[in-house]
Amino acid sequence: AMDNRFLQVNQRFCDMLGYTREELVEKVATDFTHPEDRGSATIDRQRLLAGEADSLSAEKRYLRKDGSVLWVNRTVSLVRDGEGQPLYFLRIIEDITERKRLENELRELATTDMLTGLPNRRAFIAWLEEEHARIRRFPEQQAAVLMLDVDDFKQVNDTHGHPVGDMVLRHVAELISKGSREVDACGRLGGEEVA
Repeated sequence: AMDNRFLQVNQRFCDMLGYTREELVEKVATDFTHPEDRGSATIDRQRLLAGEADSLSAEKRYLRKDGSVLWVNRTVSLVRDGEGQPLYFLRIIEDITERKRLENELRELATTDMLTGLPNRRAFIAWLEEEHARIRRFPEQQAAVLMLDVDDFKQVNDTHGHPVGDMVLRHVAELISKGSREVDACGRLGGEEVA
């Protein structure tokens, strides 16, 4: 409705959120919209009322009854009467939670060194470029880059085998991670090189 209450909901939407129909029609949409996504919904509503668009689609998050996050692709249209006066909003909601999970997993795989769990070379270089740009904007700030190379690492692999070498690299990564501040970043550049 124009006051953001639900006039009608289908069973699939109830199942997606974990509420009964009776519970949903007593709520307004913002009751279960993720707090970080509420502003964009208000802007979309204003654009539809102003006639700037016939319908708008966006990805957003809802909070299910159990508190878990439901990612959706939401398409909203404003239904008007014959004289152009707003009657109600029509929303089509598609559950994209699994797709978002897979996107995050792929992002993680693309930016993480699988052996050590540290950011990989690509992710570290991207972070370094961002920091360099920030320092150029704020020249009074300083930064340092520390490069580590495990001495005689080839000898560890040759003497004890690659599984032991992998254990050494994981241990080095763990020590670096534990010794880093929250504002620091580290990454495995390759081989036994860490920055």
